[in-house]
Amino acid sequence: MKAIPLTIHWHEQNQPIYSAHFEPNGKGRLATAGGDTNVRIWRVQGDGEESKVVYLSTLAKHSQAVNVVRFCPRGEMLASAGDDGNIILWVPAEPGHRSGAFSDDDLEDKETWRLKHMCRSMGSEIYDLAWSPDGIFFITGSMDNIARVWNAQTGQMVRQIAEHNHYVQGVAWDPLNEFVATQSSDRSVHIYTLKSKDGHFSLSQHGKISRMDLPPRRRFSPKVHGLGVKNANIYYNETLTSFFRRLTFTPDGSLLFTPAGQYRTSNPTTGDGAKTADDIINTVYIYTRAGLNKPPIAHLPGHKKPSIAVKCSPVLYTFRKSSPSGPDTAASTPNTSAPSNAAFSLPYRMVYAVATQDAVLIYDTQQQTSLCVVSNLHYAAFTDLTWSSDGNTLLMTSTDGFCSVVIFSSGELGEKYTGPIASTGATTPSGTPTHPTSNPAPTHKTPLTPVPPTRHSNSPTRSSSSSSISTLGSTAINNPRPTVGSLPSVSASVVGVPLTTPPQTPLSANSSVLGKRDEGPVKQDGGGTESVPDATTGGDKKRRRIALTQVVADGT
Repeated sequence: MKAIPLTIHWHEQNQPIYSAHFEPNGKGRLATAGGDTNVRIWRVQGDGEESKVVYLSTLAKHSQAVNVVRFCPRGEMLASAGDDGNIILWVPAEPGHRSGAFSDDDLEDKETWRLKHMCRSMGSEIYDLAWSPDGIFFITGSMDNIARVWNAQTGQMVRQIAEHNHYVQGVAWDPLNEFVATQSSDRSVHIYTLKSKDGHFSLSQHGKISRMDLPPRRRFSPKVHGLGVKNANIYYNETLTSFFRRLTFTPDGSLLFTPAGQYRTSNPTTGDGAKTADDIINTVYIYTRAGLNKPPIAHLPGHKKPSIAVKCSPVLYTFRKSSPSGPDTAASTPNTSAPSNAAFSLPYRMVYAVATQDAVLIYDTQQQTSLCVVSNLHYAAFTDLTWSSDGNTLLMTSTDGFCSVVIFSSGELGEKYTGPIASTGATTPSGTPTHPTSNPAPTHKTPLTPVPPTRHSNSPTRSSSSSSISTLGSTAINNPRPTVGSLPSVSASVVGVPLTTPPQTPLSANSSVLGKRDEGPVKQDGGGTESVPDATTGGDKKRRRIALTQVVADGT
């Protein structure tokens, strides 16, 4: 394994790089989105440490910074979106075709792309985008608090969801095409069930998670133990210094990873009656497919800074016979049977990466600790992650205007799994405690200091010097080694724990106002009204119907 910064001229004037994505069909294309309003296409040639980046083309139709680029999972189509509120669908042009959509600079274009559709939203900035697995639809998250679903074949908006009370900073589409997920700076994650049949597209609410009862965290000191927190917010609010909360499903759809999590532990009062500050642990919350409408079943604590993105490798791997203990044992002999100490009860391993504001941690689903921690590569915060189609290259983007890669040699991560995909309905973490009063597993011996929220700025930055890679065998680790901490409150005995969510006020496209939400009674189709649940009482347990706005006729 090797981690290196790619110090090439990515975008004009070293503007921030907000997103990147590898083409999923293995052709080696890489798209990057920059603060210079351009999208650039590159090709990664070679394998492993011998790979190099070659410039192909510049796409320049956006008028403001581009925040996200995503290749269609099927076929050569690229979607880009940004601060101008437009989504542009690009396709390769015929040889000899030249369009005014390209910048006039010193770089020689080796490919030509043309604009297929320009989807104009309500003019609000777009932060994230995700494709459906069939490549027919995609969903976007915007700064006007609305998530919109678009038809890529026609360029028309078909549905919109106005259930969030703040910016929608992350969206994800289930690879099995049954759910979509959105994450907002209103401290909530929303899950929707989707159906598309005979040209008709529909969405219905499946779950909302923003609060839960957090059990006390086990301490290594026998004298003092942290106290649990009732009805605690489990995600950061809008003061988190990040534009993105890029959540993701695993390739088999069995798990959902959500960044920007916080695990709060209340400290007991001291002997003189003074109240000490609560401990806040930065974490990533994990949901199972069967529990998308329930609290998370596990979390990844130990991050020094808040997490902003999670991405899974597209490759499934067989199990190792033993967990890695150092850099030379990261790819032990594969095993086809699930080990008894695997973190999740799956017949294979999945590798995924978590980007925090100052480091990238790589995990797999077999063990509870991270495989490695990569830090000190950039002078500013990370913004996005993307895996190559062979799973051997992980690329990271940063607001300092550069990209870095973690390169694995062939077979280093293990042997590829070729068996059947597991049933996704019953995925659970191995050894999850089921008693509601049991304590979660200890996170790490290194004391964690609370991370106070900071004001949102246009350029989140940090200071770092030289790059470093920490593996399980390292003695000095920049970040505490994260472990999978189970959350007892999701057992069968406490499934009915009431959750508090932000006011639910779906609005239509014609009546929506940027950043404004009416918290009064919500009109129903039958003429009745429904009161909004009180945020201090936990809300009403009664399921509520979502009013979705159809923008155009289905099938058109």
